Amino acid sequence: MRKARRLTQEELAGRSELAPETISALERGENRPSMKTLESLATAFAMPVHDLIAYIDDPDDTPRRRLEREIQDLCRQLDDKALELVRGQVGCVVAFRS
Repeated sequence: MRKARRLTQEELAGRSELAPETISALERGENRPSMKTLESLATAFAMPVHDLIAYIDDPDDTPRRRLEREIQDLCRQLDDKALELVRGQVGCVVAFRS
């Protein structure tokens, strides 16, 4: 999710008020996040904790599913006008591929 939002570990650390080392350890799977850490990360990503947990613990995790989540995450950051533009562009790609 951090990479989908084009954030460095340091930028996410600043937004979440966590140490960059904590972000790095979480991404490498060396640490399991506490509830407080999840709350800090959810706040940094402007999403509810349960959405963050679902993003992290998706049992059906596949490269395609990760890509779909990244696209969905990026779309959440758009205003309505930009989202309409994205819908049109995706529609064009689908029509072209058909």
